[in-house]
Amino acid sequence: MKKKLIALTLCIVISVLISGCFGGSDIAAVDTTPPSAGALQINSDDLTTGSLNVTLTILATGSSHMLISNSNDFSNSVWETYSTSKSWSLSVGNDGLRTVYITFKDVSGNVSEVSNDTITFQANQIIFESDRTGNFEFYTIGADGTNLKKIPNTVDCYHPSWNPDKTKIAFYSAISGANEIYTINSDGTGLNRLTNNVSVDIRPDWSPDGTKIAWNSNRNGNNEIWVMNADGSNQHNITNATLDFHPSWSPDSARIVFYSSRDGNKEIYTVNSDGTGVQRLTNNASVDERPAWSPDGTKIAWSSNRNGNYELWVMNVNGINQNNITTGTQDFNPNWSPDGSKIVFYSARDGNFNIYTVNFDGTSPVRLTSNSGMDDRPSW
Repeated sequence: MKKKLIALTLCIVISVLISGCFGGSDIAAVDTTPPSAGALQINSDDLTTGSLNVTLTILATGSSHMLISNSNDFSNSVWETYSTSKSWSLSVGNDGLRTVYITFKDVSGNVSEVSNDTITFQANQIIFESDRTGNFEFYTIGADGTNLKKIPNTVDCYHPSWNPDKTKIAFYSAISGANEIYTINSDGTGLNRLTNNVSVDIRPDWSPDGTKIAWNSNRNGNNEIWVMNADGSNQHNITNATLDFHPSWSPDSARIVFYSSRDGNKEIYTVNSDGTGVQRLTNNASVDERPAWSPDGTKIAWSSNRNGNYELWVMNVNGINQNNITTGTQDFNPNWSPDGSKIVFYSARDGNFNIYTVNFDGTSPVRLTSNSGMDDRPSW
């Protein structure tokens, strides 16, 4: 009898554990299935990007968390709540292929296989404004004329200027009612207003060290050159003359070149970033305007009509050796390539304003855009 009782008790215990002896209800099985169908796209599966800031599109079935990294060992990465979209910064470095890795985890702790996507980073991107769709918006294009892209959320925005790593853009717009200076991420997110007054604030230029922005403002009654920190703080004018325009930083962020009618005619000047040391570089009866400092610090390019047509000119930073490098009608707004070998500009030489490049010595002009709208104010 005792043996039967022990056997019965044992059977009941086993029944509870494995639902065997008396047909009891099943015990829930331990979940060992990881999230599935994991997928990742960088910038909607674009092949190239001119910015390190990108948008990730993410998909997985049964995921509660995800782990993202620029390295396949996921070093310094932290699990975060699963989402289908995320802003991400690619690894810093030279032009070339970038890979982003992702893995997923469910509520039971099961981890999926690693998924990834790649994109080619090309820092050699040109940004410009265009009204090709009816409103002025920002576009980027490769230096070879390929990979044209529109930057979202930039309707009625003007005069774009990259920050040094091309993750942000400074510009001006009247979207708030008056022309003010703004910044935005290079993917069109993160709009940030830097100035706020009833006067006109236009034509920003980001310093090469990334810390400051120069721009034009008439808040004191004259069009003057102003400088502020890149976050909008410490706004102050560095010139006091009437009609000072179009600031462009030297590569060491120590001086600014601009054009001015302070002496009766539009001429090219330089000034220290603190407002001291003003120097006049050109002196003629024609118009000299829209200067840009070369990345090696030795030259300045600008537009002039001294030969009857608006052409691109280049001179040494002390004002000597002034030479025109183009002979087309209406060539404007020169801006140097990062290596100083080329200059981008906009021109109506072929009947409509489009974006062109030319070697710094004037050889090998190349047309990059072609449309019935207006493409202008390019920046490398």
